Amino acid sequence: MLHLALAQTIPFPVGRRERLKATERPETRGYVAYAPQLSTRLHVSHTQLNIMGFAGVAGISVSGPIWGRIVESSGPQIPLAGASVCSILGCAGIKRMYDDGTGLGISVSTAHFALQITCGFLTGLGAHAGIISAISATAKSFPESARATTTGLVLSGFSLSAFCFSTIAHIFFPGDTSTLLLLLALSTSIPTFFAVFIVRPIPLPPTCSGPGGD
Repeated sequence: MLHLALAQTIPFPVGRRERLKATERPETRGYVAYAPQLSTRLHVSHTQLNIMGFAGVAGISVSGPIWGRIVESSGPQIPLAGASVCSILGCAGIKRMYDDGTGLGISVSTAHFALQITCGFLTGLGAHAGIISAISATAKSFPESARATTTGLVLSGFSLSAFCFSTIAHIFFPGDTSTLLLLLALSTSIPTFFAVFIVRPIPLPPTCSGPGGD
């Protein structure tokens, strides 16, 4: 998740977006897919774009121990519910501000910029809550012989999801950033909402619980 580093290379004019290809990575394509358009639409500076990108990284980084503690003490349901709420609020907020835009040549106001940072932070919180819940439930549901493989598959899906969103947007609605943001809001919040009722650790039979099992 190198949002901050990528933001330093993002060209503001949408027509010059091809320069992103050299540094684009799968796990950051979701952000790269709309960051140039967002900067142009809101007339934000290079520094402001860096801060907006960093907000998502900060949400992921600072929430890890908190979500992890909740998962260990109460199970994945609370973090999954939090992931759904944070994702829909964060992505929908970004979409609303993108749709509203600003006046011609007028930069985004301080209040709207602070709200943009908050929305980015919420998306980071939601992403980490979802992935920690999934990894914890998966690790507790498989024996040691398959634990690394299954948790690795979960992590792969987390990384590939951004690539899938970017590809879908490029094929079905190229250049329509508002629809991409709507897709991100719905595709991240709805699955985690249903996961609240579905995802939970499955107790292992005694023979799989450890080397000393009967």
